Formats: sequence, structure tokens, C-alpha cells
Amino acid sequence: MEEKQQQQKSARLDHKFTVELGDGWGRNFTIRSLGYGGSNKLRGMFNKPLMHSRPGGSPAIEGKMSEIPDIPGVHIDVDCRKKTVTLRDPLINDQPRVDAINRVLRKANLAEDHSTPTPVTHQLDDDKLKTFLFELLRMGDAVHLREGTIPTVAEIDAAPGFELWDPGNQSQSTPKYKKDFDAYRATLERAGRL
Repeated sequence: MEEKQQQQKSARLDHKFTVELGDGWGRNFTIRSLGYGGSNKLRGMFNKPLMHSRPGGSPAIEGKMSEIPDIPGVHIDVDCRKKTVTLRDPLINDQPRVDAINRVLRKANLAEDHSTPTPVTHQLDDDKLKTFLFELLRMGDAVHLREGTIPTVAEIDAAPGFELWDPGNQSQSTPKYKKDFDAYRATLERAGRL
């Protein structure tokens, strides 16, 4: 009976979608649920009209930087059924734009040459997929849907697995799952450690 319920739950997450990150500030994003290291820091989109529409405009794109073309954010392809998350740079097949970006960056002495990394696919388990999906939803307006449908909170909640409290934490003394945090906090309070 329990196995049948698990199968029904997992059948709910058939979603396959692509998102791009960007918040109007041209900054990078960290996806903690994908682990610690270089692949979890992702470039957000750099869009001049969006940056100029912010309150106060954007002095960062004046002067030498005014020639920089718009830069797409890293695309994230998610296949919930396969439990995979692929990070890919849409500039990988746009060498003319990469060259234009590099010319401006060199002229402004702001950074080393921009390069387009090879796509990276993360194979997730139920807990990590659920944690990743919740993390993506918490990013709000910084997540731009490019294709497909993102699961709702209710659909993610009903899926198998539990949301991790701190995806990178290997400690045995802190809770593994978010659902266990209140009990952990109560224990610390009783022990006078909070």
C-alpha cells in the first residue's frame, strides 16, 4: 500500500522546464542545493533596459560599459521525471557576442575574458530535487520561465522526499531535513544553548 502511494506521489512531478536567472541588477546567483563549488554560482542576465528601469538607473553601465551587449543568464534545464538539472550557458554557440563582451570588458579593465563553460548535468535524488525546486521558487522574480511549467508548491510538497535543511552540511549534530528543525531548536533551548 505504501509503495503504491509513493508511486502516485512521484507520478505528480513529470515537469520538464527551462528557466533563466536575472533580477535587473546583473548579478550572479548561488544555488546551494546543487552543492558547493564553481558550478553552483550562476551568471544572471545583464539587460541594459531592465537595469536602467531600476530606481536611480544604473551608473554601472555608463561610460566604458555602455557598449556592452545584453548578456543572457545561465539557463537551467530541469527534468523532474529523470531528476536531472542541467546548467548551460546560452552563449556557447554565440561567439560573436562573446567576442563583443570580451572587447568591452578588456577596454574597461573589469574582468578577464568571458568564456562559455561546458554544460553540467546534476543527477539528484528525491531530497535534493525537492530542495532545489523549493530554492528555485524562493528566488521569485529572478526566475524567468523560458519553456515548460514549473511545479507548484503543492505539487513539490506531494512529491517523494524531504526538503534538506542545509544541503551542504555533513554534520551529524544538526538536522538533515527542514521538517526536523523545530524539534532541534527546542532541544537547544531546553539545554540552554539558545
